[in-house]
Parts: sequence; structure tokens; C-alpha cells
Amino acid sequence: MTTLTLQVSNDKHERLSAIANEQGLSVARLIDETMSNMLAEYEAKKRFENRAKQGDIKKAMALLDKAL
Repeated sequence: MTTLTLQVSNDKHERLSAIANEQGLSVARLIDETMSNMLAEYEAKKRFENRAKQGDIKKAMALLDKAL
């Protein structure tokens, strides 16, 4: 596991803390889960784009349905 240090404004940290507390998470866990979701969405988009380049619309649409 890698440690990542971020600088954020006090206001943003307070807002993140409020969201994390509401969800019963630490700020670090909230950010980790958010990054995981972002990566999953990005990778799904890339898979869809690759399928679309292959010209098989049925497979691309099926993949998009799975992603959404």
C-alpha cells in the first residue's frame, strides 16, 4: 500500500469530514472509496470505447448496460 499526502483547504477538509462522519467512515476511507469508484467508471468507459472501436455495437451496448 502507498501513502499519499494531499493538501486541501480547511473548508474542503471540514466538508469531507462531515460526509465521512455521516457515513461512518474516516476521511481516508471516504477518499479511498471515491477513488475506487472513479477508477471503476474510467475503466468501464475505456472498455466501452475499445468495444465501440471494434465496430460491434451489440457487444458495446451490452458492456455499457453492465457498467450502468
